[in-house]
Amino acid sequence: MSYVEIYSVKPNGEVVGAFEVRNAMAGALFIWEHLREKYGVGSAFNYDPLWKLFTDDRMDLADKIVLGLTFDKVIIKRENLPPTVHALQKFISIHSTPTLVGIVDALAKLAEDPECMGVCFNHTSVAASYWEKWDEETDQGRHYDLNADPGHWFLYDELPPEAAAF
Repeated sequence: MSYVEIYSVKPNGEVVGAFEVRNAMAGALFIWEHLREKYGVGSAFNYDPLWKLFTDDRMDLADKIVLGLTFDKVIIKRENLPPTVHALQKFISIHSTPTLVGIVDALAKLAEDPECMGVCFNHTSVAASYWEKWDEETDQGRHYDLNADPGHWFLYDELPPEAAAF
């Protein structure tokens, strides 16, 4: 069965595996389906209209947080984990799965870990993880490094300032 991979960003910028939560289909895809239905956009075969709502004022702030954490290459800084947990708990109060509960539990634990500077995801283990890289020089795998590898972004940098206090 597929799983959601949750990674921790260490103080040196290295991204390492921290948790695996079973049943990836009940994670990001489940979120997309329920938000798509709530906002009446897209279809089960086209989530692009939903993803575009991330930057639209029509989407509720809690939903933007929950949607944003499902995006590729996104990092949630440690100081933003409490509002992220709160937004997920709000979503779960209406649409709950053991997977989402497991993600909330993992984020709450990582928020208390002094070695965790941030969190990121690979939302389905059947796809290659963006956070694991191949070093051509050594011909070996290595962890993603925030200080050296390009392409990541920070969720709360793209949200309104009030999101940090959610």
